[in-house]
Amino acid sequence: MGRLKNVSGEAREVPLLGNRVVEPDEIVDIDDELLAEYVWPEATWQVEPDKKPAKGSKAAAGEEG
Repeated sequence: MGRLKNVSGEAREVPLLGNRVVEPDEIVDIDDELLAEYVWPEATWQVEPDKKPAKGSKAAAGEEG
């Protein structure tokens, strides 16, 4: 899964996300395929890095909660 942040400063209705309204500074998860296939305007969207578990956390060590 990829992640996009709305950096436009205003809410955006996104047809590619089922007409979902994405609020300013909101980060949404999006399929990697859709992220790669569409050109997301830099003035509106910022691709966010994947969340990575904190060093030393159970998730980072591959342990279940």
